[in-house]
Amino acid sequence: SFLEPESDMRIKVSGSEIGYMGLVDQGVRNTLDCSKKQVAFFELDYVALIGGRTFLAPQPFSPIPKYPPILRDISYFVPNGVNADSVQKMILGAASGKLRRHEFFDIYVKDGNKSMSSHLVFQSDETTLTDKEIDLEVGEITEVLQKKGFKIR
Repeated sequence: SFLEPESDMRIKVSGSEIGYMGLVDQGVRNTLDCSKKQVAFFELDYVALIGGRTFLAPQPFSPIPKYPPILRDISYFVPNGVNADSVQKMILGAASGKLRRHEFFDIYVKDGNKSMSSHLVFQSDETTLTDKEIDLEVGEITEVLQKKGFKIR
């Protein structure tokens, strides 16, 4: 065994062995060039540990996109009392199906004024989007924000 005698132990769940652990033998540590340190090792059967349960929902397959994403950033001053969740809903509601992702990358608050910045990722399944198409999309989003009292920077 590569573990020091008397240092290894078996890990059991409901009487079934699902792994083991212990301190690595001095001879093995010498060959690994870590002879002056204690090294522990363990092996665990994760599937046996969780009992076959799954904690994540299965993810549907989606092919690699044929056409590239187009990235745009917008920055804006937010009216008082408007939270990030509301901004997210406004942006997603104003966008067409070409907006694939929106995420905030900057939120700054000073003297009661709030400034926010967003990454917008556009993509089509049918064609490469042009700058003109994206400019129209961003224009629609900023128009909705301005109507709600936002000031685009």
